[in-house]
Amino acid sequence: MLDRLMDDLSSQDEISWACLVGNDGTPIRMRPGVLSTPEAAAALAEQTIAKAEEHLNGGELQRMSLVGENGIIVLVRINDSHVLISCGREKRGHGTVRAITTEIAKRMSSIIASGINRTKDQ
Repeated sequence: MLDRLMDDLSSQDEISWACLVGNDGTPIRMRPGVLSTPEAAAALAEQTIAKAEEHLNGGELQRMSLVGENGIIVLVRINDSHVLISCGREKRGHGTVRAITTEIAKRMSSIIASGINRTKDQ
């Protein structure tokens, strides 16, 4: 199921790549199949979220968007142990990358909570 959701996310025109990251910073699933530096994506999630949470007075960051000249990176916390990262460009309108990534993360949350797909394949 997680593989199918990752495929759904990466098949969207707006999405360049996506990575599901575990709480130890290990990339669990990536799309497309070869990402030049999945460790960099994992480090981005861990460091960026930690830095942002410093300013939330003990609150937990649920979603964050980093916007650059050439695209947007969206980080969505699925649970205490997983973060979904996607990178892409807005093609159909402002907020599309964020909305697509958030929707897939919600669907992944219930799958991960139920314990389905415990294998770590990429």
